[in-house]
Amino acid sequence: MNRIAKRLAATLFFCLPFFVVRAQHSQGNASPAANQQQADSSNTPAAQLAHHIADKMTDSLHLSNQQRAKVFQINMDMHKEKTSARGKSHDRNIVGRDLQAIEKSRDERYKGVLTTEQYTTYLAKKQNLITRR
Repeated sequence: MNRIAKRLAATLFFCLPFFVVRAQHSQGNASPAANQQQADSSNTPAAQLAHHIADKMTDSLHLSNQQRAKVFQINMDMHKEKTSARGKSHDRNIVGRDLQAIEKSRDERYKGVLTTEQYTTYLAKKQNLITRR
């Protein structure tokens, strides 16, 4: 169980310390649709975190505006799924198992958005972060 907890923690915190945020990049190069999306949903902590992750991945992996919007949506969807999982049970083991399953789907979701080169870079950086912990 300790190994699983370590992997979950590494996965959960993978995106946060990994990328560098450049606010001017997301503001200056975002499409009108992305700007509207940001204006509509940036007032919740979940949306702020999803934007933060999308911005970091944009800087690190050189995402297009379309990819950035999809990464943002993936993270918002995952937040909704995690919130739902937390509300379904008061049993920590069940909730933990459900949260792990949701987290495990992150890589596959990103794979559908990223190019082969971007995905390979993403996985290499993620593995590097996990082994450093």
